[in-house]
Amino acid sequence: MVNVSAPATALTGETVAISATASGGDGGIAQVEFFVDGASVGTDNSAPYGASWVATVGIHSITAVATDGASSSATSNPVSITVDEIIDPLLPPTISLSGPTSGTEGDVLTYTATVADADGTVVSVEFFLNGTSLGTDNSAPFSLDWTAVQGNQSITAKATDNDNLSSTSGAVLTQVSGTGGGACDGVAGHVPGQIYLGGDQVVAVDPATGQSALFEAKWWTNTAPGDDTWQYISACSGDGNTGGCGGVEDYRPGTAYTGGQQVAYQGNIYSAKWWTNTTPGSDNTWNLDGPCRQARSGMEASNMAAITELELYPNPATQQVNFSFFLAEGGQLRVTLLNLQGQQLGTLKDGYMAQGHHRVQFSIAKLSAGAYLIQVEEGSTRQIKRLFKQ
Repeated sequence: MVNVSAPATALTGETVAISATASGGDGGIAQVEFFVDGASVGTDNSAPYGASWVATVGIHSITAVATDGASSSATSNPVSITVDEIIDPLLPPTISLSGPTSGTEGDVLTYTATVADADGTVVSVEFFLNGTSLGTDNSAPFSLDWTAVQGNQSITAKATDNDNLSSTSGAVLTQVSGTGGGACDGVAGHVPGQIYLGGDQVVAVDPATGQSALFEAKWWTNTAPGDDTWQYISACSGDGNTGGCGGVEDYRPGTAYTGGQQVAYQGNIYSAKWWTNTTPGSDNTWNLDGPCRQARSGMEASNMAAITELELYPNPATQQVNFSFFLAEGGQLRVTLLNLQGQQLGTLKDGYMAQGHHRVQFSIAKLSAGAYLIQVEEGSTRQIKRLFKQ
């Protein structure tokens, strides 16, 4: 009588221990021979009976044959073993980026990516400016030559390997100054998808001219400058303008304007009488509406918000935060907590509040460290404050 035993599973390349028990027969057991899928893998002439086998992928049948002193033999019932392949995990490439940290608008700046791949090869590196692709290099050495645009710019690179795995580098922050001390000096470049609040200024490419320009958010927005949530202020390089005034767009040379459109130019506000693409004040297609200062004060007075005196304290904070404000009139009020992508994380207040001063207190103990937004809505009025959790 003979019984064989072996593990039910193994990995390819492992050494599997097979054992057997055998008894009876004339003259005792002389030997036990072990078989995998009918092929002998070893013989043992003395108890405890055993053999070893280097596992190969698949499902295998293992048996043992015991032979006694009279040369009579008996075969065990088979046992099954399943051997799986060892899968080496695919590794993404590694990448680091180097490049200049400063420059002047119009300079050609070179950024170089250093890449490696432990189990393959890097097939491409894509370069990004503030999240927008600048182009892809498909052969080493991987580099980018970029004509600098004024502003505080963030350059990153993404490496992709032959297994289609990718990694993104850390950012190289490059401060690009203007050639003529323009309005964009020291202003950060627009970051796609980031939330901006009313009054935030960014540098971005002006869709109308293809040149870098200064834009200001009119209110909460996460869109690209060029739509109606942004106010064009001026070209970065300067063209004789003194910047937007009273919420009026700066004049842009070569742009066509229609009757009634206002522009700011050299400290004054002009309105087009009819279609024109001339310089304000240069001919009879423009009306001079008045100086910027007078127009600005009038517009600011007409834009008084229903929610004022917003205070957030302490800020930064670790546990409790107080949010105070003044309502010009009573109404349904909603106070919410958002992340920087505009996703709502919680509602702090939702209901009617009377005219006057108010304070909302809430806990941020469970929030991770970082930046958040507190949004207050009353009717069509919305105000937002940044909150920093330490």
